[in-house]
Amino acid sequence: MEDKPTIASSMALSSDVGVLDCTLQCLRKDLCAGVLYSSTSRMCRYFDHDVTPTTYLGNSAYFGKLRLKAKSCAELQDKFKITTDADYWLYPAMFDGRPVKVYCNNMGSAFPHEYITLPNYNGGFTPGVSNPFCGPTEFPTGFGEGVYQFLKIRVTLTGTMRVVKDDLAFACMVGDLTESYYYGDASDAYAKHEGGVRAPCGPKGNFTIDTAGTGLIIDPDTTWNMFGIDVWKQVNKSTDGTKVDILCGGYAGFCSPNGHLTLVLNPSDVLDWSAAVDPNDVW
Repeated sequence: MEDKPTIASSMALSSDVGVLDCTLQCLRKDLCAGVLYSSTSRMCRYFDHDVTPTTYLGNSAYFGKLRLKAKSCAELQDKFKITTDADYWLYPAMFDGRPVKVYCNNMGSAFPHEYITLPNYNGGFTPGVSNPFCGPTEFPTGFGEGVYQFLKIRVTLTGTMRVVKDDLAFACMVGDLTESYYYGDASDAYAKHEGGVRAPCGPKGNFTIDTAGTGLIIDPDTTWNMFGIDVWKQVNKSTDGTKVDILCGGYAGFCSPNGHLTLVLNPSDVLDWSAAVDPNDVW
């Protein structure tokens, strides 16, 4: 493999330190993948990828394949030259060095994107009928009826890990829905909940968020806003924060998160290392 520019200037070591200090310095650097140590000059050179040190003369020892960390899919693509879409262990800046399982999509393009793979059902239902006063007859709404499920959700890695709610690349729509539905939203046009009192026959619009098995949860402080006419909502959160059930509807009614949906680490949901690809094993 051809040599590339070092990621840091050579570091001179004092006479009372040696190769161990050289290696430890590399391990402390996010983008250090290998070190070349010369016992003659007592110098270290740091590299951002594994290299073949055959061009170096003198009494030198090379130590490669030290753990390299990527903060994003673009950095993974650049530093590891990986072009395969898969779940990888990344180290997003907002999580202070904690690894997160992230699906890198479009790795063969110039613009890869980050997604979180959802092992469990995440989706919603909206009815295609209405029964405003909970009578014996239901009427078509004209909006269609169906289920919308998300297998992965796109996230941003700038500042905080935010869900891109309207990204439908890994969404499935089942039924005769006439419009797109976004992650975390629930709605229906089934019944009137007059005066804020829940009608006995509704609502029927719902959405389930379940992040168990991802190592992440929706920010526990997240709330949902109501929009529309005669709307009623109920939001239930599990004690461990991995599941949120939203029930919402009106005539017509719609519920959406107040602000951004932000993901935070779930310290009680520690994933097995085999759950994603360690890029250090494939580059």
